[in-house]
Amino acid sequence: MELREYWSIIRRHWWLPAAITLVALIASTVLGVRGASAYKTDMRLAVSTIPTPDPNSVLYYDPTYYSNLDSEYLADDMSEFMTSRAFADEVKRELATSATPYDVDIETIMTIRPIWRSTSRR
Repeated sequence: MELREYWSIIRRHWWLPAAITLVALIASTVLGVRGASAYKTDMRLAVSTIPTPDPNSVLYYDPTYYSNLDSEYLADDMSEFMTSRAFADEVKRELATSATPYDVDIETIMTIRPIWRSTSRR
């Protein structure tokens, strides 16, 4: 085929390259304005305590039960702390960045969902 034939095809179907260019322009503008998330991480946190019964006392309860109950309270409190401004301040201090902690919306970038698992022993 000659270049004239290619040019006539492009002139007849000019809308196709224009539409592709327009779609790419719109998509890149939307992503640029909205901003793609550059960093994302997931964290799974396991919190537990060791049951420490007093060997000289008579036990009226199962120490494992209270150990599991303590773990639930710790996980709940830790999930609240990790979404707080104090945690963002500590992360900023550790990373020694020049950005203020208010530049980072910790609630937007971090979602914590505690996963409760049964720890029954058989």
